[in-house]
Amino acid sequence: LLIPRLGLMGAAAATLAGACTSYLGYAILSQRLYPVPHRWLALAVGAGGSVSSVLALDSLAGTASALEAVLLGGAGVAATAALILATGMLRISELQKISLRMLRSGPPAA
Repeated sequence: LLIPRLGLMGAAAATLAGACTSYLGYAILSQRLYPVPHRWLALAVGAGGSVSSVLALDSLAGTASALEAVLLGGAGVAATAALILATGMLRISELQKISLRMLRSGPPAA
């Protein structure tokens, strides 16, 4: 439904909607079997901010040169990362643990 009307952005929107629906279904329905506390406000702020960042960058990218598009993309990634850290969805201590684990694991097998 979305791809004929919106093209690539329609495909992205459909994928996002499907992923959100799947996540919400699993998160809500699994609570009776394995209760996990979810911070819904932080999740909503993080997801909304990420989507807003992508939409803002998409509207700017149409008029940008290649270098400007790369810089805008980097700024969008940095802004989204800052938002995820600010909402507490990911903590710096967790990033440090992941980094250490990746460094200790060595190169991937061929």
